[in-house]
Amino acid sequence: MTEQTMFALTRAQRGLAEMARRLAALTFQVIADAGVPGRVNRPLVAALGSTGLLGPVFDETSGALEL
Repeated sequence: MTEQTMFALTRAQRGLAEMARRLAALTFQVIADAGVPGRVNRPLVAALGSTGLLGPVFDETSGALEL
């Protein structure tokens, strides 16, 4: 996949993006398709969390009460 961006990603960021794409195609799509539209897909959130993909989105040092 070749995409042009207005900024450069680091090697680590490119690796994370590639891992996310692979997981999305192999795992997350199946879980997402099984979800109910308009509802939180808890199995999908759990899968994202177990792979470490939510860490960059949420501060891992904060508890849920601090959100």
